[in-house]
Amino acid sequence: MLACLSLTAVAPVQTDAPRVAGGVPSTYGAASALTPPVCDGPRDLVVDGGKTTITGTRTFDRVCVVDGGVLRASGVLRVGVLYVAPTGYVSADGVPGGGMPDECGDQSSIESDGASGASLHILAQEAIVRGPISADGGGGLNGFGCGEPDGGGGRGGRGGHLTLDVSNLLLAGPLYARGGDGGLGYYGSGTPGHSSDPAVASPGGDGGDGGDVTLRTGRLMPSRVSAYVSVSGGSGGQAGVRGRYPAGKAGGAGRTSIMALTRAQQALLPHLPPPVVSAIGIAPLRLPSQPLGVFERGMRCGGGDLRVTAGRAITLRGFHRYRHVCVYKGGILQAGPRFTLQAQTILVERGGNIVADGTVESTNGRRQDGRYESAGLCAATVAPHSGVPGAPSDSTLASGAPSSDAPVTPSPGNGGGSVTLQGARILIAGMLSADGGNGGGGQVAMAYIHGYLGPWAGAGGGSGGGIFVVAKEVQLQGSMSVVGGSGGQGGIYVVNGRRATQDTMDADTGFSAENGPHGGPGCIKLLTSVLRASTSSLPVVGPTLIGRP
Repeated sequence: MLACLSLTAVAPVQTDAPRVAGGVPSTYGAASALTPPVCDGPRDLVVDGGKTTITGTRTFDRVCVVDGGVLRASGVLRVGVLYVAPTGYVSADGVPGGGMPDECGDQSSIESDGASGASLHILAQEAIVRGPISADGGGGLNGFGCGEPDGGGGRGGRGGHLTLDVSNLLLAGPLYARGGDGGLGYYGSGTPGHSSDPAVASPGGDGGDGGDVTLRTGRLMPSRVSAYVSVSGGSGGQAGVRGRYPAGKAGGAGRTSIMALTRAQQALLPHLPPPVVSAIGIAPLRLPSQPLGVFERGMRCGGGDLRVTAGRAITLRGFHRYRHVCVYKGGILQAGPRFTLQAQTILVERGGNIVADGTVESTNGRRQDGRYESAGLCAATVAPHSGVPGAPSDSTLASGAPSSDAPVTPSPGNGGGSVTLQGARILIAGMLSADGGNGGGGQVAMAYIHGYLGPWAGAGGGSGGGIFVVAKEVQLQGSMSVVGGSGGQGGIYVVNGRRATQDTMDADTGFSAENGPHGGPGCIKLLTSVLRASTSSLPVVGPTLIGRP
C-alpha cells in the first residue's frame, strides 16, 4: 500500500507553467559546483542496471542511480545525497493497462485503464538530477476487438504527486507527472481511424490529467526550471472508425509549484553523510609521495623472499611471514578468504595485484544479505573481517506449478576476503582489493499449462571484505578497494504465449523481474606513523579508517 503524503489533490489547470510561491530559491553557483558522489558507504543504495523497488519511508546516506538502473519508488525517500545519472531513472509511474482476452470470453485478467502515478516525496541535502524522475500515469490499453463489450481504448492514468525538498539542487534532468495517453480504439489490421473491420471497431480512451510537481529548495541551478518540468495531460486515443466512434479526450494539465524552503522545512532534511575516510585517534604524519626509485630502496627481494613476477599467479591463504615481499608488474597474488602477510617490507609495483575478490562462499547457517556489518561493524576497535555473501534469489514456484518447472536458482555473489599486511615499510603502487562478487542473473519466464512461471529475480551481490594495513611507513600510489558486488539482472518475460499477467508488466523496463540487491562495501583500516600520498584525496574505494599503530 502506498504511503500517504501531505499533498492535496489539485484541480487540473490549462497550463503546466510553474507557479512560484513562498519566496524564490537562490540560483547561484553553489548548486552548479556539486559533484556526483561515490556510493560506497554502508548505508548507501546503488542501482546500477536493472530494476530495484523501494516503498514506504526509506532512509539512506547516499543514493546513486547509474548505468541504466531504474529505481521504482513510492512514499518518502530521505537521503543525504541523491545522484541520478543521465542513464539512470527514478520512477513512480503508474502501470499501463494490460492483459489479453481469452478468445473474447474470459476478460478477468484485463485492466483496460492505466494506473495513476504514485506519490513520491524526496528529502535531501544535496541532489544532482541528470536523469528523469517521473510520476507519470500509465497509458490505457488499446481496444482488442471483442465487439462492444471491450469498451474501446482504456483511459490513461492521472499523473502522480512528485515533491522534492532539497537544500542544494542541480537540476539537469526532467521531472515528470504527466497524464497517461488514452488507448486506441480497435482498428483490426487497418490504421487508427480506418478499421479493417468496422463491426468490431471501438472508441478511443481519454487521456489522464496531469499531476503535481512541487519543488522546494534553497539553492537551485538552473533558474529556468520550466525547461525540465512537465505535468501535461495525456493524449486521447483515436477511435477505430472516425465518425462512428469518438476519439478520446485529452487530459488537462496539472500544476507545478516552485518555492524556497522555509527554516522549518530545512530543519527536517536529512544530514549530509559522514565522510568515507575517517580519522581514528592521532592521525599519521602526511607527507608527499617520494619517487618510486627512492622509496623502493631496501625493498628488493632475493632468495627466500616472496617474489610474484610478471605473468605469474600465486594463491595463498592463512598466515605467512617473509623477510621481503615483492609483487611485480603483471604479477597476481590471489589471497583469501582470510590472509595475513608479515614482512619487513612489502612492495606492490604499479601493475601488480593482491586480490581477495569474491573468496567467501555461502554456507549453510551463515547469514547471507550482502551487508558487511551483518558480521561486525567497520570500527576503530576491531580488525576488518571478511565479507558477507549476497542475498539468495526468490525462486519460489507458483501454486499448482509442476515441480519439474522449478527454475535454476542463481548463485549469490561471494563476499570479499580479508587481507592483513604488516610490515615496517609498505609501498602500494598497484592494486589491493577485497571486492564482493556479482550475483547471478534470474531465470527468464517459462510457459506451462496454467500460464507462466517467473520471471525470477537476480541474486544479490556479495559485500566487500576487509583490508588491514599496519606499518611504520606507507606510500599509497595505487588503489585499495572493498566495493560490493552488483546484484544479478532480473529475468525477462518472454512474450510468446496467450496471456501476460499484470504483475509481470513494467512500464519502464519491459517484462522483467527485480535485480538482486547490490552488495554493500567492506572496510579498510590503515594504521601507520607516516603516510605518503600524491594528493590529499586518498585512492581508496570504501569506508576507510586511518590512524597510528
